[in-house]
Amino acid sequence: MVNFFSSLRQFFSTEKPFSIPHGGKTLMARGKYSFLKKKPLRPSSSTKNISQIIDRLTLEEKIALLSSQLAIDIAGIQKPPHAIGSAGFCEGNKDAAIPALQITDAGLGVGITPYTPYPEGITALPSTLTLAASFSSTMAEKAGNLIGKEASLRGFNVLLLGGCNLVREPLSGRNFETAGEDPLLSGHISGALARGVQNNKVVAALKHFVLSPQETRRAFYNATLNEEALQESDLLAFYIALGTSHAGAVMLCENRVNDLPMPENSYLVTTVLKKEWGFSGWVLSEWGSTPSCEPSAIAGLDQESARELDKSPYFTEPLLQAVQEGRVPLARIDDMVERILKGLAQAGLFPAPSPPPQPLEPNAFTADMKAHYLTARSIAEKGIVLLKNDNECLPLPFNLTRIALIGGHADLGILSGGGSSQVTPPNSLSFEVNAQRGHNFPLQRIYHPSVPLLELRKKFSSTEFVFHDGTNVKEASQIARDCDAAIIFAEQWMSEGLDSPNLELPDQQDILISSIALANPKTIVVLITGGAVKMPWVNQVGAILAAWYPGIAGAEAIARIISGEVTPSGRLPISFPHNEDQLPNPTPIDITIEDGNFSGPGPFDISYKKEGSNVGYRWFSHTKQKPLFPFGFGLSYTSFHYSDLMITEQDETLVATLDIVNTGQFRGTDVPQIYVSHTGRTSFSKRLIGYYRINLEAGQGARISIVLEKKILAHFHSSRRQWHIEGGRYAFTAAPHADDDTLQYDITLSEEYLPIKAIVSPFI
Repeated sequence: MVNFFSSLRQFFSTEKPFSIPHGGKTLMARGKYSFLKKKPLRPSSSTKNISQIIDRLTLEEKIALLSSQLAIDIAGIQKPPHAIGSAGFCEGNKDAAIPALQITDAGLGVGITPYTPYPEGITALPSTLTLAASFSSTMAEKAGNLIGKEASLRGFNVLLLGGCNLVREPLSGRNFETAGEDPLLSGHISGALARGVQNNKVVAALKHFVLSPQETRRAFYNATLNEEALQESDLLAFYIALGTSHAGAVMLCENRVNDLPMPENSYLVTTVLKKEWGFSGWVLSEWGSTPSCEPSAIAGLDQESARELDKSPYFTEPLLQAVQEGRVPLARIDDMVERILKGLAQAGLFPAPSPPPQPLEPNAFTADMKAHYLTARSIAEKGIVLLKNDNECLPLPFNLTRIALIGGHADLGILSGGGSSQVTPPNSLSFEVNAQRGHNFPLQRIYHPSVPLLELRKKFSSTEFVFHDGTNVKEASQIARDCDAAIIFAEQWMSEGLDSPNLELPDQQDILISSIALANPKTIVVLITGGAVKMPWVNQVGAILAAWYPGIAGAEAIARIISGEVTPSGRLPISFPHNEDQLPNPTPIDITIEDGNFSGPGPFDISYKKEGSNVGYRWFSHTKQKPLFPFGFGLSYTSFHYSDLMITEQDETLVATLDIVNTGQFRGTDVPQIYVSHTGRTSFSKRLIGYYRINLEAGQGARISIVLEKKILAHFHSSRRQWHIEGGRYAFTAAPHADDDTLQYDITLSEEYLPIKAIVSPFI
């Protein structure tokens, strides 16, 4: 199995606004934040005959729709004849107008394989964490539209998106694929991304349902958490995402949750997701993680993914036999097929057109390349976070004579995260990573062809740039000493299948940064990372930019911010701790394994009951700790002032209104955030309940309104199956980040029970 996954890894190497009149102009506020208020989509006429179509299918034809194949030639597995060639394929049924499922990874762009048509036209987007740092559902939906269009042009119709999972483990290798540590933000960004994808007649699959915090031995650990805490955190993120996107599919996580493999977890899959939430699409397994036939089918799994990777192709002949022998009801098979067809119909894919679309001309694949590049650049610019800027170190003036550029392969390209979300455009650079943290097979570390040195030279055309790779600290420090400023690119490579043993920058980069900062006080650190890192040098440097994995246009986005052409506006979607000791789990479980991620004994328990629903900044609030940089934090080249906060009850909603003024000298973007705490309950940790991204010219002010999500106030009552808002005094703060309590408004709320409302769907 290890050899197979070794080969596999190498192979894959808006919100709807509402109007607020104010001072002669109309402001646009994010009214969709109350996701249960979202208007239902119009029912598709294609769903009326689904039952009749299912009745006409034979049992064998139905079973054929319930599993997919791996769609590449690898490790003895042959690509199915009609597959484009990517993550998966399921043959359709022409007589019933059911299209074949062409499945691809697409968290950060369409996954590129040797079979992908016109890979030069595929855009490598910034990481989902970068997207979340924009605090903009508008940008997330644009990203989804881009991915959906590029996938649809190439014939892919089911996309496996980035993770909607919360960042519980800052050391996890896949954090860069997620939308952060807060359920409201994660749900908004993940939902908008999926919504954008489905605008292009492509099914979006949200993953990994529902609790998958670490990568180490992910196939063998059992994540445990009580139901109340799960409902108020990870499940809430998925609920919001599904409610705002109408995604057609949900993909399960590979690990066990509360003692059961997810395909056999009928409570979470059928009771919660399908019945209580009313999810009408289909549920598919993670690749290689379907554990059984009859138990999985009855529990709620609708489609087995990449059946060749499982111990047995359970949803083929074994499922057929189980139905014939009466162990699996025929009605359950019909339900599985119906869910797949509804998911396809909702995306406009069913019934399939006849005759099928003709092949496109080559220019159809590349016509939008420039526009898509600019979208990728805009996401990076809006997601890059300015963490420090002492003495207005940034933006750099254009009259500097010499600038040292050090480390991070900044003369070659920009680092990206590894694993199935990896997008490898033409001209990318690849470096093999061997024996990484217990893995005995090679991985590929990819640098996108976006070169910081070249982009900085374009912006500072009269300035000499002196590059050093940073491997010799003494030489690099001497170069920095002789320059007017020093820019250090510090990188941390993270990947699916791997967790970091700690929060340190690898390869002694902390020593390099400290030495450079001593040599030149005008030192700027650009962090190219998959998440949070420690910064023992934080007080020594002049400026810090968290650029995450910024994608194909990342180098230009960074150069535009350093030069002042763009004012930074990103906000942290995760907390940056001082060190690992501040975390609920200071080290990943079993990080020193010898046999790789995909084999070994199991399962073993990882309990998340210690923090419960207090994930990320809520944990810091609950334990009264101060992080290095708090959730929501981000500086600008200008400044903003908030005043006159009010919280009002309007019908069944809560609305925050406040004044905001750009008090600085530059045009800029701010993200006022509304947090709430219960003055009488110490167990109620401060939490984000709303936010608003706004652009203001220097000196401009506005009064904004933000509809707040009441479910954030509530505790899940498991026996009543309702959300319970305790009566009492609540403190609301309007703040630039989670640690600021300057502007506060208290209000008394009455006790209230909120029902579990079904996700608005055209099929309910």
